[in-house]
Amino acid sequence: MAIRKYFFITKLYFERLFAYRARLLVWQSRDLLSFLIFPFIWLTIYGERTDILGYSKHDMVTYYIVAAVVNLIAMSYIARVTQQAINRGDINGILARPVSFLWYQTTQAVSYKLLGCVTIAFIVLGLKLFWPQLFVLPTDPLQILFFLVSLFLAFVLSHLIMLGIGVSAFWFGEINALDQSHDILRTVFAGQIAPLTFYPQFVQTVGNFLPFKFMSYVPAQIYLGRMNVVESLQAILLAGIWVAVLWIFLSVMYKRALRQYEGVGI
Repeated sequence: MAIRKYFFITKLYFERLFAYRARLLVWQSRDLLSFLIFPFIWLTIYGERTDILGYSKHDMVTYYIVAAVVNLIAMSYIARVTQQAINRGDINGILARPVSFLWYQTTQAVSYKLLGCVTIAFIVLGLKLFWPQLFVLPTDPLQILFFLVSLFLAFVLSHLIMLGIGVSAFWFGEINALDQSHDILRTVFAGQIAPLTFYPQFVQTVGNFLPFKFMSYVPAQIYLGRMNVVESLQAILLAGIWVAVLWIFLSVMYKRALRQYEGVGI
């Protein structure tokens, strides 16, 4: 019965998304276009060269395509939705229902990502048909498995961080500073601008102590086969530890928030 509640929420969310198809198209395009322009820039940089810092043209193009896939499927944008629910008092109606507010928000995020999976399927099919020489698909089943696990962990990590930022609205009301700071950190340390190995050593060292590399760079490295089995398992284990830490932190944060919540909008 508990699962049926969230299936019903998913159904309602899909209906709302498809009621505004143009907005949905803009959202999906935004998640992709910011990455898909990079391969053309790098192909110009390569010129006649076949290799830069161990990355071939095929590797670099595939890296950004995988980064776009990860961004569309794994990156959560639930922070502002959570903030609005708190500030407008919409949370009051959710708290009065037999559902968890955090799981309610998670259901919405997962529903949107399911649509992203459909979009990605069409994009990958198109790339293999029209650009097969520059987009490499892995053939090792273990490599594919590790990539899918890293993709799932990337979403969980992103979602927990964004939920935490959204829940902070209980105290701060406005989350713009936190949200924008997160965007900057993720853009730099997730390897969205360039693979982390292209950064100065100091930046790489800092990035190794943060969870952001597991949100794009690590899945892309696994996909490209640049991490062996041991390295892939270590990365997945570390990402799992980050998930556990962030989940505990979010749970404590949310319980304290509810204790001091004054019921805005009631």
